[in-house]
Amino acid sequence: MTTTEKIYKTIRNKSIIQHGNKWKKEISSAKNYICTSDMKEWTFGKSAGLNNTYHADGGAAKRWLYSIGFINVLNFPDENFKNQVIKSFLNWTKQVDCFDIETKFKKDQKLNKRFELLIHQSLLNKKIQNQINIKNKTQQSFDEGFRREIVREVAVRDKRIIDLAKKKYGTKCTVCTFDFGKIYGSHGNGFIEVHHLYPIAKGKRKTIIEDLRPVCANCHRMLHRGIALLSIEELKEIIRKRK
Repeated sequence: MTTTEKIYKTIRNKSIIQHGNKWKKEISSAKNYICTSDMKEWTFGKSAGLNNTYHADGGAAKRWLYSIGFINVLNFPDENFKNQVIKSFLNWTKQVDCFDIETKFKKDQKLNKRFELLIHQSLLNKKIQNQINIKNKTQQSFDEGFRREIVREVAVRDKRIIDLAKKKYGTKCTVCTFDFGKIYGSHGNGFIEVHHLYPIAKGKRKTIIEDLRPVCANCHRMLHRGIALLSIEELKEIIRKRK
């Protein structure tokens, strides 16, 4: 049995028509629904986890359904197919006694359009799939707001020499003289970034205080921008030419 077939089985086993009162609270707040392959049975997304499990997190449930090929019909460019699915969904809602899903859906479509009606991509004909692919190619979208674990190599810095460099050179930017304490008051007192004149990314080495200079965040980024590291004097010259 495929993952999609297990989802369809879950929808039928957890029929809202038969067991609606059990899910009344979830139904009243649910905004995404998924259906079986014949589009006659529907349930809210959180209830249809893999192997009959329940997703407590609605966002996680939706992302998981997306990952296995479910797609929101309400974003379809094909109006005929979209209306066909909506009609199927509304016919199903008339059989649900525990909550007026139809009224909630119609109100949402007039005001917020936050509802999602999910069907599996395998139910789409080639014409609709092509329309969706063309639409996706002409729109740019970026995934944001998710968390992921990143394992990376970092260059180790010794905080002790950083503190000594601040004591020797102060906390004003060596390039533009920006002073965090002067601009931000007590919140910025003593704050400054420390720039290594010789990049530590090249490997382990001994660092002395004279190898360091205090710089503000903007100048620090500009020193490191590009393929070759700029010197303090080169960046100062760039600023002088702009004045």
